[in-house]
Amino acid sequence: GSVEQYLNHSNLPMSRSRDSALLFVDISGFTQISQLLDVESLSAAINSYFQMVIDEVLSHGGDVLKFAGDAIFCQWTASRHDTEKNLEY
Repeated sequence: GSVEQYLNHSNLPMSRSRDSALLFVDISGFTQISQLLDVESLSAAINSYFQMVIDEVLSHGGDVLKFAGDAIFCQWTASRHDTEKNLEY
């Protein structure tokens, strides 16, 4: 089989170009904080923090893409046809 056949029939990641804004947020000093708090307090604090971030992202039309430890990755996809809304953000 040729490379083209392999690429057309495999589950390789694909890429697309799109206009968007990305947000990556992590908690500064998280390692130190995690050493100071017990597990229950740390879990409650990070869940509360994530909930606040998620609420803001969603209320402004964004999408939460991924959580990784104390980090969160979000995206706002821009529409080329709705420039007034794009300027709002």
